[in-house]
Amino acid sequence: MTDSDTLTRPFEAPVAQDDITRTHIVNCPDDKESTAAWVTEARVFGLEVEALCGYRWIPQKDPERYPLCSACVDAANIIIADVDSGGTP
Repeated sequence: MTDSDTLTRPFEAPVAQDDITRTHIVNCPDDKESTAAWVTEARVFGLEVEALCGYRWIPQKDPERYPLCSACVDAANIIIADVDSGGTP
């Protein structure tokens, strides 16, 4: 999976925000094989990840159980539109 794959089909990880757990879209570092691999590595080793909205946390919960962070979705849509128009992420 490449960064462009991450933008069109993001891996999501949950965090607590404003007393509501949300699923954030993870910003994958360029030196990582894939976003899923990065989140798994972070979860195993207790490393901090960063969401597209800027929120930072250590992944611990199942992302499919929680609603998406609207700020992450907005950021992902902006990035996807930029890529679709010929820009770079």
